[in-house]
Amino acid sequence: MARLPYLPYDDAPEPVREVLDGYPPHIRSRHIFGILSHAHEAFGPMIRYGRALVTQSELPAQLREIAILRVSHLTPGSQYLWVEHAPVARALGVAQEQIDALASDDLAALGADERLVTRFTDQVVVNAAPDDATWDEMTARFSPRQIIELMLSIGHFMTFSRIHATVRVELEDDEQRPPIDAAFFGATKPA
Repeated sequence: MARLPYLPYDDAPEPVREVLDGYPPHIRSRHIFGILSHAHEAFGPMIRYGRALVTQSELPAQLREIAILRVSHLTPGSQYLWVEHAPVARALGVAQEQIDALASDDLAALGADERLVTRFTDQVVVNAAPDDATWDEMTARFSPRQIIELMLSIGHFMTFSRIHATVRVELEDDEQRPPIDAAFFGATKPA
């Protein structure tokens, strides 16, 4: 059971409902939104910020999802983030073998860019910054914008993963969940 009650959409203040009205009912009823809704004034900016990271980023969506899954893997008690984003990664074309690799230290199934993003994510999460060799590889491969977008995504989903772990957000009962809309998660961005 979650450590805080979920604030239902119908009981949320108007600014929260205005933001959630832009999402289909099966999304706006997610447990994480019920928890975040308690922060009435911060809710809208946080959700819009996350949406911008997903829809207005030059970083390929598949690499973002790889980083998100790795953040979840590195955060004890953050299964919610993994369960929410593994289907997104699959819908964006990340192979199940690659997703499975992100839950281990055997990254052989990942391509060069995926391994680099995973190493970078590990170092940012665990050490707060990458080592010089990783940084040099990142700057040789990715634009400054893509690197900052990756760092913002890592930080944003570190926040979510820690909320999940601290509040113990419960997993959803997803038997009736519609298929993932890959375009909603930035599928039009090149890999």
